[in-house]
Amino acid sequence: LPWPWNNVAKRRLAVKTSVGLCLASLWVSIPYYPNSIWPGITVASISLSTSGASYVKSLDRLWGTLVAAAFSLLLTSTVKNEIVTLLFMTVFAFVSIMVSNPDREYASRYAATSVGSILFGSIENNMDVRQYAPLRVMLIFVGVAIFLFVELVIFPRSSRTVVQAKSLEFF
Repeated sequence: LPWPWNNVAKRRLAVKTSVGLCLASLWVSIPYYPNSIWPGITVASISLSTSGASYVKSLDRLWGTLVAAAFSLLLTSTVKNEIVTLLFMTVFAFVSIMVSNPDREYASRYAATSVGSILFGSIENNMDVRQYAPLRVMLIFVGVAIFLFVELVIFPRSSRTVVQAKSLEFF
């Protein structure tokens, strides 16, 4: 296998992801926010080799989080039985995956898994879901904002540069 350092795209992805994770790790040091690891997880999961794919995935992650938070709030305010809550979570996961857009499945799959992690996170941190769900949305938004800062400000990439590099690579 060739040494990966010679691959410019792979090197750029590694550097921008590590810088984003370094910035996101600062949130872990703030004791006020429980589960403050979410900005780092968000940066790591939405950082892809192409900017366009990363932007789409970051929007899908935000939408999935918002839908999951809304469903979690609705579920905890209306249902008080744990078995019924589990049943509704299962139905939500089934429906969200069944109606997902085949071109952009990440939002619906993320929403399906986030409902459980929001409900569990609130219990694990001894918080009410009405307190934890907005906190989780904020932490995901912070991760997306950190990623966009790294992508647009620290490592900007113009389409002209990409076209030139691909043309040189082709010829």
